[in-house]
Amino acid sequence: MVLDYNIGLFETSTITRMLGHFERLLQGILADPSGSISTLPLLSEIERRQILVEWNDTAVDYPRDHCVHQLFEIQAEAQPEAEAIVFRDQRLTYRELNERANQWARHLQMLGLGPEVVAALYVERSLEMAVGLLAILKAGGAYLPLEPGYPRERLALMLEETHPSVLLTQERLNQGLPRTSAKIVRLDRDAPLTGLQQVDNPRSGATSENLAYVIFTSGSDGAPKGVLMPHQALVNHSLAVGRTYRLDPNDRVLQFASLSFDRGR
Repeated sequence: MVLDYNIGLFETSTITRMLGHFERLLQGILADPSGSISTLPLLSEIERRQILVEWNDTAVDYPRDHCVHQLFEIQAEAQPEAEAIVFRDQRLTYRELNERANQWARHLQMLGLGPEVVAALYVERSLEMAVGLLAILKAGGAYLPLEPGYPRERLALMLEETHPSVLLTQERLNQGLPRTSAKIVRLDRDAPLTGLQQVDNPRSGATSENLAYVIFTSGSDGAPKGVLMPHQALVNHSLAVGRTYRLDPNDRVLQFASLSFDRGR
């Protein structure tokens, strides 16, 4: 068999491999002319093993019994005075962020938030976004991100589908809220309500199998559809990202995506 090809576009090894695939395809057709195209052979045994076994040998152990907020608490205990988050000219250390989230979490628990209970988070990018998100998880609940820039009809549908018990927002966004039966908590105006709460880590009652967040896709028919994500999957993803990009305490990570954007988990 002879094959002409453009050496400026293909390497010899690539063409050799393609010829092998073509030969196996022809042999499969001759062996079973009435067979389905989907069953015809293409890969050699070496290639099949490489793709199905060797390249899939990616199993890595991780703390399957941890919730994602517990990972943050471990880091806060290890480096309490290290910078955890920066927004414009505002900064919080791990200790400060952890303590604020703990106080809010205890307040949210008093409002009924706990495992398998959804709390909506309708905030602009800010330190309050991080505090609110952590507080929901530390209270044992699951967060539902609501993008302030979304149309009111989409936000209303998301609220109707999930029935959050609490909705965390900011005073300046209050007028944009669709009608909801959720208890409204303003992370800026209502902050004094948490001032007397204890700053140590609360007991959430959540396990790694409990819900961590609800993310809405665009939906194949144009209508948003909620996807439920447990803590275990988020812990696995978060640690895998750290390993893949070799993150260490000296690194800084830019948060540029919307909180409502899911990263392919």
